[in-house]
Amino acid sequence: MKRLLCAVAGAALAVAGATAAAAAPAADVTSCPVTSGFAHITSANTGFDVNNGLRVQNNMWNGSHGPQTLFVNNSNDWGVCSNQPNVGKAVETYPDVEVPYYRLPAGNAPISKLTADRSVFAEHMPPASTNYIAEAAYDIWLNNWSIEVMVWTDNHGQVPFGHQVGTASIFGQNFAVWQSGTDAFAFVLDHNEQSGTVHILSTLKWLQNHGKIGAGATITSAQFGWEVCVTNGQNLPFYMGQYSNTTLPVQYQP
Repeated sequence: MKRLLCAVAGAALAVAGATAAAAAPAADVTSCPVTSGFAHITSANTGFDVNNGLRVQNNMWNGSHGPQTLFVNNSNDWGVCSNQPNVGKAVETYPDVEVPYYRLPAGNAPISKLTADRSVFAEHMPPASTNYIAEAAYDIWLNNWSIEVMVWTDNHGQVPFGHQVGTASIFGQNFAVWQSGTDAFAFVLDHNEQSGTVHILSTLKWLQNHGKIGAGATITSAQFGWEVCVTNGQNLPFYMGQYSNTTLPVQYQP
């Protein structure tokens, strides 16, 4: 899994593919720990299948990660309490809600057969005054996990991987497009958004139209969550109050 290092950015950077703001979360978890009020609470590196064929997962993928507690009711009500060390400002965890296209009979969803793929979100990170490094982002995996496309929505001190290779305008939003090698891309909007709509299909078609990915590319997994890098000894809450995707495994027919 290709992941970037975290660093303090010189300017606020953010989303890729978002339009009009979505409704704010109906509730908000503002402190840690969370020990009740959710159907699932775990500190293990696991996940839970929830509504509409979605999956919410703790995803403590880095071997140097600190403790992180996942609390889940459904895709519109979940989050983590995360306490991550500063290990070279590396990404330690990526708690996320996932559209598992790999569960389809064919194992993927061909981009060419999708007529729409957009996602609505609303999330809360700790206050900007809190000393931490993280960003909320979509992480879209293509061609059986071989190509990674990130879409940043709300950044606190992060810097994309690779270097900027262009700019994109998607549904009226402007993004810097970053690339690392031939298999990792990041769309970084020019402002932070805690809620909005991300146009996943249009983002992927931009890459196809600019020769970055092939016409036959397929979606293996589409995830949205937080890359948590450093919390400096604090147990901090990250909360998701809304998430939906117009193209779901239970709806998609190849």
